[in-house]
Amino acid sequence: MNAYHRGPDNSQIDVNLIGDVIHWCRRLGCSQEQLRSAVAAVGSCAEDVRSYLGRNRHSLIAARHAQLRNARRIVGKQRGI
Repeated sequence: MNAYHRGPDNSQIDVNLIGDVIHWCRRLGCSQEQLRSAVAAVGSCAEDVRSYLGRNRHSLIAARHAQLRNARRIVGKQRGI
């Protein structure tokens, strides 16, 4: 079994497999750090992680907006804006 792909398992999140991390981050709309933090808090059950992230949705959205603002600042500095 390689670290990038494993057969489909929509019930568990394995944060040691980059393919799982990418898949679940896209599916849940969160960053890798947020996903790893959620798994550390509630375990690897996808439904538990989804519920945990849902309860913390406001802080997730605020964190994502901050990431986007920082990225825009960096791009603006690189372009001399």
